[in-house]
Amino acid sequence: VCTGMDAVKRVTYTAGLGDSAIGLLLALFASAVYGLIYASLSLRKWTPTKQHLYFILTGVSLAYYCYRLEILHSIISQLVVYLVLQRWPGTSTSVIAVWTFSMVYLLAGYVYVSGERYIITWTLSQCVLTLKFIGTASDLRDGYREFSKDARHAKVNQPNLAIKTAPTLLEWLGYCFFPGTLFVGPSFPFRRYKYFVEGRLFPTGTPSTLLPTLKSMLLGVAILGIHLGLSGTFPASYFLTDDYAALSVVIQLFYIFAWIKVYACRYVGIWLISDSACIASGMGYNGIEATSQRQQWNALSNIDIYYLETDVTLTSGPRSFNVLTNLWIMRYVYKRLRFLGSKIASLALSMTFITVWHGIHAGYFLTFLGTELPLLVMERVSLEYASRYVQFDSFSTVSKGLLMASGYIWRWTAVGYAIMPFEQKRLDRGLRALQATHFFFHIVFIVWVACVVVCMILARVLGIGKHGRSKGSAGVGEQDRFHTSQFKERNLSSFTKQNGSTGSHRELNGLSTLQSEQNVFAASVSVQNRDSSVVSLTKKDD
Repeated sequence: VCTGMDAVKRVTYTAGLGDSAIGLLLALFASAVYGLIYASLSLRKWTPTKQHLYFILTGVSLAYYCYRLEILHSIISQLVVYLVLQRWPGTSTSVIAVWTFSMVYLLAGYVYVSGERYIITWTLSQCVLTLKFIGTASDLRDGYREFSKDARHAKVNQPNLAIKTAPTLLEWLGYCFFPGTLFVGPSFPFRRYKYFVEGRLFPTGTPSTLLPTLKSMLLGVAILGIHLGLSGTFPASYFLTDDYAALSVVIQLFYIFAWIKVYACRYVGIWLISDSACIASGMGYNGIEATSQRQQWNALSNIDIYYLETDVTLTSGPRSFNVLTNLWIMRYVYKRLRFLGSKIASLALSMTFITVWHGIHAGYFLTFLGTELPLLVMERVSLEYASRYVQFDSFSTVSKGLLMASGYIWRWTAVGYAIMPFEQKRLDRGLRALQATHFFFHIVFIVWVACVVVCMILARVLGIGKHGRSKGSAGVGEQDRFHTSQFKERNLSSFTKQNGSTGSHRELNGLSTLQSEQNVFAASVSVQNRDSSVVSLTKKDD
């Protein structure tokens, strides 16, 4: 046994993980077992009080196994937020207080446990709890103000997620300690948890969870095994070596592409294993797909492998990777900054929140604000202009295939380039990795900006007018909207058969626009052709 554990430790160290990674994996597997016990013994037929106690006891046991006495951080913060919600329910005061306390406590934890090497500790769960705290306070405020009666406010707030009474203590602790999302998320609305324990997520009966649980878990284990097996071949430390700096730019970009594919497997595998725990209990149930009549279990899936491997743009990332976290940002940060009157300001502040929420390392800021944001702007503006002047439907099949392949390579290589500082954490190490790559994509961005400026000057000097998209052209913009509508239809049809309308589905699951909204926060950027060429976010409302 000791020899086997030593072998596992060597593999996890090679993959850039420590001893705590083993405990985390065991806790995720155990949470799936707890979920299967809950489903197989029909514990959902218990009273809500008994179900709350079950989730509290199982969640606390897993948290104590991983964090020992540091579990007190989770308990203390949960009790503080609970008291705030009880004292000032549904008020702006409670929202501000919860926002402030949650972020200060999380950042203080980051400072306390910070180091050059990432350690899995109580701040991992605190990240998820922070989103639950803020989301619940905001939903309670929406419930008290009844924004659902005002269409203008309904676009900013979430009337279908609103709650009109503050959670009881058992409800709150059961929601926070729910084992399936305790460690790596995702965060989900309190209203969904309440509906779940009340048996309102299964209007046609209780489906079996065993096979979908095993499918998600085994797929997660296989993908995580790929990461563990290949991470030693493509280590992030190689970016800091003289050997890497001596490579040609083409070989460097190839290495970045290979590295990010292996690196992403870590998150994909972990999220799939975590998703299996949500599926096991039934919390991941997403109704019946209208066309195939198959049960769907992706309500709390934080990853969509199909879109992850078929999308070819950076702006499509939120619908395939860290899905529900991106959706949370859109719901509770981006859309609620509408009062600023600037989509660019809303995007910048949203990405700032994402950065701070991840941690205090300077490399995180360099990744999200210094690299990813410029590349998103460059890509979206370029696609917008290309869709006006190029009719992509007229391309041959071979040309379309080459274009898609180029987009696939561009997307993953650009993501890998942006993630390098994130993985290095320290600013000097992140800059060193980018410098070794000759700041390739930053230079591409600077050249692109120069070209845009030159084109704008020439257009003004030559008196070239504004040209819209030709009729009948199916540009990238139309393709994006087509894929978005397909994506929404796929998710909004979940409960249609059972409830007779999309409205019923929205009430139960989105609660229910849980995955249909994420394209709204795809960080899409376009060029407004009114009065001046101003870069702005393009919001695609339902």
